[in-house]
Amino acid sequence: MDQEENSSIKYADTNKVWLQHKKTFTKFWDSADAARIQPISKWARDEVKVLADSVKSLFYPFSGPDFIHANIFFPNAEKIVMLGLERVGKVPEVHDLSDKKLDTFLKAVRQSLDSIFIWGYFMTNDMRKDFASSLELQGLTPVIMLTIAKSGFEIDTVKRITLNSQGKVVGSLKGSKDNDSPWDTYISGVELSYNKPGEKMIRKLYYFSHDASDKSMNLSPGFTKFLASQKFDATYLKAASYLCNSFATVRKFALDVDYVFQDASGLLYSYFDKKTWYHQLWGGYTRPIYAFKWAQQNDLKKAYVSDSTIQDIPFKIGYSSRIGKSNLMLFTKKK
Repeated sequence: MDQEENSSIKYADTNKVWLQHKKTFTKFWDSADAARIQPISKWARDEVKVLADSVKSLFYPFSGPDFIHANIFFPNAEKIVMLGLERVGKVPEVHDLSDKKLDTFLKAVRQSLDSIFIWGYFMTNDMRKDFASSLELQGLTPVIMLTIAKSGFEIDTVKRITLNSQGKVVGSLKGSKDNDSPWDTYISGVELSYNKPGEKMIRKLYYFSHDASDKSMNLSPGFTKFLASQKFDATYLKAASYLCNSFATVRKFALDVDYVFQDASGLLYSYFDKKTWYHQLWGGYTRPIYAFKWAQQNDLKKAYVSDSTIQDIPFKIGYSSRIGKSNLMLFTKKK
């Protein structure tokens, strides 16, 4: 064990703020695991086992830091590419923080997870408030790291990255170019390598903070080249604000897969022609939440109403959980 690693362990074993965080968060996580993670995991094994068996490469746009559900539904994914507006951030040197700053930082990390365990998705505005409450929590990398570790993995490396004009992953460019902003042409990202204890395979998660609108993607050709090179097996969409239906570039990559697993806020039901896709529906659908009242899908409502064999979902997930039944859909491309 090197000196730095030994120092970190000694710090974690002796700092009162850290020890209290560990106690508080362990209780919080164990409760969420019993009430949410384990029931959803059982449902996934029973209902969508094909995703665990078949998906090695996952595209998860508009994800925020949601590693939890990506890992539940796609537990054997070797590569996950996530995309959102939240900043990448960095991991602060906790040794250098005062107890007060450390306490504020750890509270912000814990609070950022509240909505994912209640409603099944991260709320962008809430995350902005959580991140703003601590100068040290400048983005979502610490949240992703925490959920990877609590999901039973060991993190090997964490690297700030960007994409060059050819779509290749390269190290982050130091200085003024990397403003960690989703609104400029520079692509801010993080690459996390992780594995399960005793598992030789190294998995990778990429998160990019970038505007996914067509205009922005056209100004960042390296991003589209990167996505085109990935050959994703599946796309996962949840609490996605119906953005795929306005963003043609992202939509193209989201549909160029064997499986699309989503709720009603993802791709419109009309994109899934039954000549091309097998359909499986769960839960219920009557209307979108008020914030997206313009996104009513009458064809999807008809599909739910006309099929009496559709089974309920025994947990809340996505926007619809706020107004009634949640919904999930699996579309499998016909060979």
